[in-house]
Amino acid sequence: MRVSGDIPAVAGAEITLLVEAYRQLLPIIDQADISQMARCHHLLYVFGFDDTGALGEIGDAKELAARLKLIAQVGKYTTLPAQREKRASFLPFVGEAGRLLQTLRQLSYHHNRLYKDLLSLSYWGMMLIILLNEGTRTELLRDVVEERYAIPYRDQRLALLHDFVQSVLPDCPADEADFHELAGRLSAIQRERRAQTEAVALARLLDLPFDDDEDWQITISVPYAGSERPAVLAPNLNLSVRPDPDGAWRIRLNNAERKQFSEWDGKVTQNDLGVEGLGKGNLANFPSWVRMLKTRRGFDLDLSASDIQVGRKRSAAKKIADWLKT
Repeated sequence: MRVSGDIPAVAGAEITLLVEAYRQLLPIIDQADISQMARCHHLLYVFGFDDTGALGEIGDAKELAARLKLIAQVGKYTTLPAQREKRASFLPFVGEAGRLLQTLRQLSYHHNRLYKDLLSLSYWGMMLIILLNEGTRTELLRDVVEERYAIPYRDQRLALLHDFVQSVLPDCPADEADFHELAGRLSAIQRERRAQTEAVALARLLDLPFDDDEDWQITISVPYAGSERPAVLAPNLNLSVRPDPDGAWRIRLNNAERKQFSEWDGKVTQNDLGVEGLGKGNLANFPSWVRMLKTRRGFDLDLSASDIQVGRKRSAAKKIADWLKT
């Protein structure tokens, strides 16, 4: 458990030794110098207690094996979208939803005391099982939406939770009024966050044909003047825009020497080229900024030859092309 992060399956006669080993680990769980140790949400769920209280300890080897099977399931997939797509594979574990809810509540939904780790597959796998159970999903949403716990990185976690709620919502009976009401409130929170992004402001400015809840993306690739290479291939300038409150736009500029400039929502993350960034709040001024790169810094980029990708929204591409000319 300390070295590899795995909780071993042992025979009934060895469970007492296993529990004692866990007791000795409790003071050092989530320490910086033991990054591979099993996480506190795994350990609390399996062993049934931590340094703050008890849920109910392991009864026998069969019970241990069943809990370890769930731990294996919640960490099985490589991405969160894959988890949601395969949610039927989590249905055999919905009988554990009550214990999982108790586990996360005892941890104040903070599954890892040291790392940010927002995309933890095992954490979100547990959340998915809770959401698949009619008897626990409303309580989970009430905990989060009504801010019963001081959840770390709340905005980002709400956005991820919204994706999981939307994945199970079609299978939830209409008579689960409280759950549907809370899910609606969660959606309203996400719409408000989206509405505050520079991406949505730009879409409104250009009158682009996107729906309020649509997960759209704009990708603009600008080649250097006279380049015979496709605009999407480096060296070039690339701008991607989407209504994501945690990353609405990103710029990448590179040259033939493979030096690069990167900026994300106004935060410069790399600047080998020594250029002035577009800056937060200035997405609508992108065409002017590109022209400034030419006049002040000699980056001869050809906006008129840009490759514009917006999915099937051809009318949007035309409006974006007109904007680039401004």
